[in-house]
Amino acid sequence: MSTTQRVLSTLAGMFFVASTALAAEAPRGSFAEFDARAKAGARLNVVFFGASLTWGANASDPAETSYRAVMRDRFEQHYPAAHFRFRDAAIGGTGSQLGAFRLDRDVLAHRPDLVFVDFTANDDINSADPETLASYESILRRLVAAGIPVVQVAFPFRWDIETAKLPTMKRRIAHQALAEAYGSGWGDAVTRICREVDAGRLTCEALWVTDGVHPHDPGYREFAAAAWDGYLAAVKSRLAPRVPPQPLHGATYMAQRRVRLAELPALPEGWCKGRPNLTAVNHDWLMSRWLDDLIVARNRKPDEKGTPGKESQPVKPLRLKVEATAILLFGESTADS
Repeated sequence: MSTTQRVLSTLAGMFFVASTALAAEAPRGSFAEFDARAKAGARLNVVFFGASLTWGANASDPAETSYRAVMRDRFEQHYPAAHFRFRDAAIGGTGSQLGAFRLDRDVLAHRPDLVFVDFTANDDINSADPETLASYESILRRLVAAGIPVVQVAFPFRWDIETAKLPTMKRRIAHQALAEAYGSGWGDAVTRICREVDAGRLTCEALWVTDGVHPHDPGYREFAAAAWDGYLAAVKSRLAPRVPPQPLHGATYMAQRRVRLAELPALPEGWCKGRPNLTAVNHDWLMSRWLDDLIVARNRKPDEKGTPGKESQPVKPLRLKVEATAILLFGESTADS
């Protein structure tokens, strides 16, 4: 390592093991039941799980004009007696593989009554890669097995807005098939915006102003409209979670473990426990805000204040013995590491 300050974090060392341990029958928590509870004034938790399109990158105010903020307003207007708590569980620039490992901490820990699931775009809307189809399905399967109603949302990038491309979007089609298999709601902003653009009611230029990935406020309003339509359709159809006997895309991600390296009993020479740095100009893909703790490798001895000095020190490798199908390392690094 040169002038390295490598940061490995809470989600580092995550193990994937194939399993079909979940039972075929799931608790029944229907959309109609959620609707009835909301009308009766219940306290309800709604979680938005996804990436930067869920957080609201490029929105003028993500807390007020992102798709999840627009959805918050719609729920509160539609159910004035209800007491909602809305939670942001989005990390920009990530897909369902990481999502499979943070589902417990970032979603299920909040005891959600309803979950909106993103990731269709970040997993590549045109791909049918079996690995990420399996990780996405594992999220859906675990939520549904817990009896939690889910609305799956498909969001586009600007270059996806072409009606002729819709039949070739393999992941969008596969995710819609999963919605049908698991009794989920389906909010398709891709098809909606294609239709509106074809009719001359919208233009891509008005929706995506800065870049082709993240829309501005008008685009997020369209995303929310599709998600809301998907929710209302699920309520009207009285959809309820159901677990198919076998996963459609394999059980690789149905058994997983999240290992926090900072909790290892001993660290090699040159490594120490550290604290996440929460200072940054960005937010939605700032990994540190999702880190419980971390470990740091430095090849420079710290001075009295703990700042890396000029004197070098050896850094031994961190070795982990893993028995798994796959392993992901989640953390941060400097430009030199």
